[in-house]
Amino acid sequence: MLWFVVWQLMVSDLPENHPSIGKKELEMILSSRSFDPRDNSNEKDVPTLLLLKDMLMSPPTVLLMLCEFANSWGLYTLLTEGPAFFKEVLNFDIAENGIFSSLPYIGRFVGAQIFGFISSFVTSRGYLKALNMQKICVCSEFLVPAAGLVVLSFITNQPYLCVAIMSIAYGFNGAIYSGHTLNGLAIAPNRAGSIMGLTNGFGSSAGILVPLVKSGIVGEPISCDQLIKRWKIIFGIPACIYTLVAVLFIFGASDKVQSYDTKIYEKKKNIQTTPVP
Repeated sequence: MLWFVVWQLMVSDLPENHPSIGKKELEMILSSRSFDPRDNSNEKDVPTLLLLKDMLMSPPTVLLMLCEFANSWGLYTLLTEGPAFFKEVLNFDIAENGIFSSLPYIGRFVGAQIFGFISSFVTSRGYLKALNMQKICVCSEFLVPAAGLVVLSFITNQPYLCVAIMSIAYGFNGAIYSGHTLNGLAIAPNRAGSIMGLTNGFGSSAGILVPLVKSGIVGEPISCDQLIKRWKIIFGIPACIYTLVAVLFIFGASDKVQSYDTKIYEKKKNIQTTPVP
């Protein structure tokens, strides 16, 4: 309810309609905006399937889908299945301690602010191109958590150290908002909302797969050693996915606006039929 109230008070469809935006900020946004709000009504008539087809034919867009899938797989593994690891392997019920349970989320929030500031500072002063900074952020958001997952799988008797590793590793994961998420604005500034819907929706499919994979691999081990080995596999899977997608982004990411972003689609036609007498 609180979030809803804040949203209603602080969010507007267009910057020129925002009640508290500063003149300098408004001028900066309007001078760099390629979107014409007068064309907004035409977007409602865009054929969804044709736009989806064009998006799926764009390699940079598919790459962002993979990034969201990788990110979601790691988050669901650590933050959703992580408590089971603490309870089964470390004999520590992290879910009962609100402070420890919240630390990885707090770390991720803090990391997002830090990486956001650094990214803005570096790119605004021309030290790095925006795409190169996004690649650095993608390496931070994926490779550091991947290393954290590997280290975590080898610690079986120090729950507090595991909590610290989770919090630090996923503090770096906060770089997603300056990494691949920001790249969506670069390749499709006019249809960034469509990209977010597609990539985030695809990434959420990991939420279905992770519990099934965890249940299938862990199962009912007959010994403590077998349980630990199986959890190493559980943590190793997202670590490998993270690493693979980071490499793909380094070599395959683009900052060029994709053709579907400015493509004018024919309006949906209402087919009228004449009743047979």
